Amino acid sequence: MKTHQLFSVPLLEFDHSDAGTLCPQLLSFFLERETDQYRDDISRDTQAGALFESRFDLFYWKDREIQPMVEFIHRSLARVVAELNQYNPAQMSALRFNYHAWFHVTRKGGFQSMHNHPNASWSGIFCVDPGVPAEDPREGKVRMYDPRTNANMYMDPGCENLKSPYNFSSMEVQHEAGKLWIFPSYLMHEIFPYHGEKPRVVVAFNCWLTAPDNSSHY
Repeated sequence: MKTHQLFSVPLLEFDHSDAGTLCPQLLSFFLERETDQYRDDISRDTQAGALFESRFDLFYWKDREIQPMVEFIHRSLARVVAELNQYNPAQMSALRFNYHAWFHVTRKGGFQSMHNHPNASWSGIFCVDPGVPAEDPREGKVRMYDPRTNANMYMDPGCENLKSPYNFSSMEVQHEAGKLWIFPSYLMHEIFPYHGEKPRVVVAFNCWLTAPDNSSHY
C-alpha cells in the first residue's frame, strides 16, 4: 500500500533561543504603548472583552527594542517559504515580504472568536507573555479548525479513530513566551477567553509576497 497525504495544512513551530531576555523587554515596551495613540481605529466584531489591538504597522517601527523579534519572525517565515516552496537562494532574494503586524494585550475576559486573515498567504502569532497559568487547561488557547468542509459529515468505525494527519478534529496550541506559530492565512482559528489577572501579550502578523514581473519560474 502506498499512502499519499493529500490536502495537508502546515503548522510551523519555532522557539526563540533567548526568550528569557527578549520577552521581558518586549513586555515592558508593549504595555507602555497600550494607549489610544497606538490603538488600531477599526473595531472588529470577532473581538470582545478586555482586548487591546495596536495599529498594523508594528514591523515598520524603528524602535530598537522590537528589532530582534522582527528579525526572528522574518527569518522563520523566510525559512518556511523557502523550504515548503523549494525555492533556491536566487528565487528567495527576488521576493519581497510585505507585512501587517500588531500587538495584542488581552486582560481578564478578553477573547477572539473564529476568524481567518484575508489578503495574505501566511500569518503567525509570537507570544511575548502568556499571562498566568490557567485553572482550565483550555483557557487562552488558540484553536485551529480543520479547513476541509464537511469532512466529518459521516462518522463510523471506519474513520472515527483516524490518526493525525488524517483525523477530523481541531488542534489547540498553548502560548509560551518566545514561541512562534506560523500557519496559512486561510486557516480558521479562535482564541478562547482568558481570565488571568496578569495581561497576556502576543504579536500577530500577516504576510503577502510579491515577485518580479518575470516571475513565471515561481
